[in-house]
Amino acid sequence: MIEHTRQNCSSSVVNMTELFVTLTNDVVSRVALGRKYSDSEDGRKVMKMIIGFGELLGVFNVGDYIPGLGWQNHFNGLKYKVNKVAKEIYEFMEHLIEEHKSRMKGLGDDSDESTEESSLDFVDILLEIQRKNSSNNLLQFESLKAMIMDMFAAGTDTTHSVMEWVMVELLRHPKVMEKLQNEVRAVGQGKSEITEDDFDKMQYLKLVIKETLRLHSPVPSLVPRESTRDIKVMGYDIPIRTRVIVNAWAIGRDPLLWEKPEEFQPERFLSVS
Repeated sequence: MIEHTRQNCSSSVVNMTELFVTLTNDVVSRVALGRKYSDSEDGRKVMKMIIGFGELLGVFNVGDYIPGLGWQNHFNGLKYKVNKVAKEIYEFMEHLIEEHKSRMKGLGDDSDESTEESSLDFVDILLEIQRKNSSNNLLQFESLKAMIMDMFAAGTDTTHSVMEWVMVELLRHPKVMEKLQNEVRAVGQGKSEITEDDFDKMQYLKLVIKETLRLHSPVPSLVPRESTRDIKVMGYDIPIRTRVIVNAWAIGRDPLLWEKPEEFQPERFLSVS
């Protein structure tokens, strides 16, 4: 990603959003699926499908808040879009799992165990768990597909969204950017690559990320929960299976909790880091 930016920034505008999306999807794809999906035509179709899936997760659905109005999705196009992406994902997962099953069979029983384990990705591990627990149906086929998609839902859109907002805030606040650049240069000391040990020394970078997450939560209302039993909260009777939505965006900007909550001030976390 950095090499691509270096080659293109002098002659044209670089779309950082596209770079961040490609980077995060490639990393998660290699960990979960065993290979990248951005360097071929078929791969680009897969990435488009995954991006479409992430966009649908953030679409406002009136049925989530007023179940009796869920029928509107048949007329506003949301139902069609969901069914279309679901069908594409189902077919892709079918092919992906069969591909991994065939590859695992091809490894053979005589291959070196350490080499075999080092070559396994997330899908391989799930299939191996399923194989060892086939008698009690611990992992059904549908559960496998759901867990794989959870990797993308939780690990791609959220990550590149935060990276994008970090860049936006740094561009808005040149003094913060300069301070962060100085820290990176001091820790990196001219090295061509930065290691995890180097990141651990970048304290100001951590403050910038925390402040970005406070102002720009990648999931503003978090993931919906449901109450598991009847309970009384602050005098209100909350029945079982009540949907609970936490407004993280409002918490991050609450003037009772933060001084000058609308301002980007990474230093505010110095006292709590």
